[in-house]
Amino acid sequence: MSDCCPKVGEHEIIELCSSPSRRDSTTHETPRSDEFQQRQALIAAARAGDADAQCHMGEVCRAGDQFTEQDLAESLKWYALAAAQGHAGAQNDLGTMYCNGVGVADDLEEATKWYRRAADQGLAVAQFNLAMRYKCGKGVQADDHEAAVWFRKSADQGYVEAIGELGTLLRQGRGVTNSLPLAAQRHIAAALAGDLLSRNELTKYGAELEQEAHQGSMLAALCLAKMHEAGLTVEKSEATMFAWLMGGGYKGTHDDDPDVREELVDMRGHYAATLPDSVQDEAWRLFGQMWSPNAQVLDNRPRDAEGNVIHDEADPLLGNSRGGD
Repeated sequence: MSDCCPKVGEHEIIELCSSPSRRDSTTHETPRSDEFQQRQALIAAARAGDADAQCHMGEVCRAGDQFTEQDLAESLKWYALAAAQGHAGAQNDLGTMYCNGVGVADDLEEATKWYRRAADQGLAVAQFNLAMRYKCGKGVQADDHEAAVWFRKSADQGYVEAIGELGTLLRQGRGVTNSLPLAAQRHIAAALAGDLLSRNELTKYGAELEQEAHQGSMLAALCLAKMHEAGLTVEKSEATMFAWLMGGGYKGTHDDDPDVREELVDMRGHYAATLPDSVQDEAWRLFGQMWSPNAQVLDNRPRDAEGNVIHDEADPLLGNSRGGD
């Protein structure tokens, strides 16, 4: 997550330019084809001042296709026309062209200006790009607080890379109060959504997150459960996952806001009803090792005459109680 200039065509470019695009003087298609007619209609709309069409033409000129040879200067022109009309997608893409020097000399201040205009309209990718400007101090004075503000705005809309970057700031205490459990929560969410950089960040947590859980962080225990559930940089293990859920429920004393508690309770309830008894038995053993390695942990689940667990909906973990030692 250290690349401060977004790459044209990668995830930082919003997908606003994928409609049928334009053709100028040269074509490889018959004029009677539907695709050609659609292209001609797009050209006419763009020339008539339609901002969406202008943005689409900027995209196709940037990439080129069977109708149009790549022309970066022409792409810049169409993006600029749409951006001047307030088209947020075009403003973001124009900013990226200035940021990377595509079709124009690189100009980080100009890039930041266009990112800001799109970000102010609520475009998540532009909010992410503007946050990166502040994080890296390129095109604007470095400001970790502003970076965190814009990463959060983008993350709140579900922009995966912003979720991961916010996690990194939380871990480092840059622009926000340092919080390892909150950082892990963000990195796990981004990693599960496919962000490889967030997955790599999770490898740096080591035993720190376990220490937070042992000190009573319900969120840290929930994060560890999720990591073992999915095999995120740790061994995939249902028993270990369930043991951390029990640990968070019985031993959690803080980082237990209603959303965290509800998620832990729901996850614990689901696996209590679906995991085989043998896996839950192993989870109880691990739970004992985690919190009381030199003492026996009482497994007080009701059992029948043959020793099989009797599943009872009245699970104390599903309430607000926390077990003692």
